[in-house]
Amino acid sequence: MSPSSALAAVLEERPKSEAILLAGRRYSSLATLQNTVVDIVLEQEPGMHLRFEDDEDAMKTLLSFHPEGDRLLEDLVAIKVDCSPVDDDTRCLWVIKFDGYEEDVSLRACLEGLERALKLQDELENGNHLRIHQNLMHLRLVPQLYSQTKLAHIRVSHPCGTWPFAGTAIEGAMWKGSMARMEERLRAEMAMTTRPYDMWFSLRCLGLMSLFGCLSAIFYPVLWIGVVILSMVPQIGQLYAPPLVILTAFGTVYGLIMIAIYYMNTRGNISALHMAVSVLVASFGLFTASMAEKALEEGRQAEKGTGKWKIRLVAQWKFTVTPILALASLLPFGGPTALYCASLCVLSVKGLRWCLLYSCWAGHYVSSKSGGPMRVLLTGDSFPPKLDGVQNFARNTIQALVRDGHKVHVFCSNGSPETPFAPENYGATVTRGPGVEIQPKHKITLPSPHFLMALMRFNPHIIQFFDFTPAAFFLVPFLWWLGLPVVISHHSRIDLYATYVPGIIGDYAPQVMRAACEVVFPLVTGHLLIDGNQKDQSWFAGHSNIRFWSTGCDLDFFHPSKKDASVRESFSNGRPDLPLVVFVGRMSPEKQVDKIADLVKEANPPGAPELCRFAIIGHGDSWESIHQEIGHRPDVNMPGVVTGEKLASLVASSDIFFSPTVTGTLDLVFIESQAAGIAVVGPRAVAVPLVVTEGVNGCLYTPLDMKDAKRAIKEVIPQLEKMKVEARKNAEANFKWSKSSDEAIQFYKDVLQYTADRAA
Repeated sequence: MSPSSALAAVLEERPKSEAILLAGRRYSSLATLQNTVVDIVLEQEPGMHLRFEDDEDAMKTLLSFHPEGDRLLEDLVAIKVDCSPVDDDTRCLWVIKFDGYEEDVSLRACLEGLERALKLQDELENGNHLRIHQNLMHLRLVPQLYSQTKLAHIRVSHPCGTWPFAGTAIEGAMWKGSMARMEERLRAEMAMTTRPYDMWFSLRCLGLMSLFGCLSAIFYPVLWIGVVILSMVPQIGQLYAPPLVILTAFGTVYGLIMIAIYYMNTRGNISALHMAVSVLVASFGLFTASMAEKALEEGRQAEKGTGKWKIRLVAQWKFTVTPILALASLLPFGGPTALYCASLCVLSVKGLRWCLLYSCWAGHYVSSKSGGPMRVLLTGDSFPPKLDGVQNFARNTIQALVRDGHKVHVFCSNGSPETPFAPENYGATVTRGPGVEIQPKHKITLPSPHFLMALMRFNPHIIQFFDFTPAAFFLVPFLWWLGLPVVISHHSRIDLYATYVPGIIGDYAPQVMRAACEVVFPLVTGHLLIDGNQKDQSWFAGHSNIRFWSTGCDLDFFHPSKKDASVRESFSNGRPDLPLVVFVGRMSPEKQVDKIADLVKEANPPGAPELCRFAIIGHGDSWESIHQEIGHRPDVNMPGVVTGEKLASLVASSDIFFSPTVTGTLDLVFIESQAAGIAVVGPRAVAVPLVVTEGVNGCLYTPLDMKDAKRAIKEVIPQLEKMKVEARKNAEANFKWSKSSDEAIQFYKDVLQYTADRAA
């Protein structure tokens, strides 16, 4: 909605009234509202959290009118009333954040902000546009005039109806349309995700990636401005950050190539014909050598180890002779002089590589059979203070490696040594480099000289990337060039995530990501798959080191014994007799969480008996829109973020865990719910069928189909008690972190042995 159309909408006539509707409550005037708020504060026992949902909603709405409302509401977990830190006779609101941080807030400032917002309406009626603009700037409002939080809760009421601030319906329609487009892309990508390798389709994807790379190089300064803005304003959301960082990465690579081509042509007098011939020579040499390597490797395995000298000879042709011939054909002069110069250049680069390799690598892991200590470098974007399933994998892998006497180093951009659950607390050393914060506590790590410094200081045997991060796009080819063994564990379906890139770029993002995977993944020494079905994807075709990685769970933290009747009473909104369906997770569009609202409407339509109650736990970019759609319903409880023992108790006190997500490989909350002893209803997609046995510990439904999800919930309800018992049994039998960590350590050893055998 443009600023001009937003202003025109606000200028529409509204009924004359002083009544106010705030967070679902109607007040006859601002004075009545102020008196009610004062009563809430004075009646609350100091130091106690606001327990009634209506009171908490009202205070949250008032906080949004504070001059620093956005910061105060960010990561908000609870609100309490307590004495002022400077005067025991004065009451204050205290906000409590996700990390335990507490801050006192002036209630007077909140009420004054609300009064300024109401005065803005009078300015609109009087037509004073200049003062309107000044007030908007003072309130820090976007062109739509009010953020969705204010639009959802503050209205001017009239006996004949309610006049809301304009813009909500238009924004909602635009958002729904955008989500429908993303879902359409997702369905198309899911239908073709395991298609066999198709050379022509791969070439088309590579062409698209090159097109985006060239465009990114042209708009390179603009992309960096966007990255800087994201680092300063992480509230923009994570939908925009990953594609922006990836486009910047593409722009860096293709920009350097374009600059090199320009200078070779203008300063080096190298014609386009010479360049084309050089590319053809390089492509032919690499292709024929790769085919020969594959054939020799298959023959070597069949003949039990013979023919190593042939493989070495082909490798020299591939990595020494082919570059020399390609560079010689590029030079403007021919004959022996070109070959001499090309050989000198290639051998110099290989000498630099050997020097770097000597400085960065601990050497072949010769103690693989005797069980000697390994040196493992771990890197990715999921390290504390970010808390998610991937972070659990990383933390437990660090603990297991240290327990077995191995050395661990972490390269990331998140946190500090004082951060709770930091890798230093478990025996690892850490190098932290620059990153882009796309959400509070979540940074995308950027490739930087800090990574090379980490390699030279630690000298690892092997490097593991947790997920295919933007940094991996740069660092994996660099590590392959050095010759260091690299493992990637795949915790997300990045091809499916790419369908949630906003705008027209999202129409081509899956093909671009497919091309990036097919270019980079063959350079990786080994792949760990959380979703075993991924092995059928085209970019893993023919790879020699692919292994399924089991998922784990803290079976003591999530336990049926933590069931609590009062918790169930609270989160079911006073109906513990009805089945309680719980969702726990990050509420962002790429997690398909908008489908939860569709399920609620499908499960409990107006006028029909309630099938169940819903507790929707978590926060994210989609929380506000979902709360506006279903948060007011009596069958829905949306408290935001719940952590610690309260979360464990809530899950154990529920009956069914539900998730609509199909872009993760396997969200840990599926397993944690089974460990807590509740049934699971999940999509028949990715790795969920590996966890949920139909009719035994839960039920599966057609992905993204909420009518079928309702059918699955209805089938589970009569069998709840049996399924709860089976769910706990399944978790105890198959999902222990010790098993998961041991599998990772053994895979490291197998990959290192494979690397040593190839070098022998």
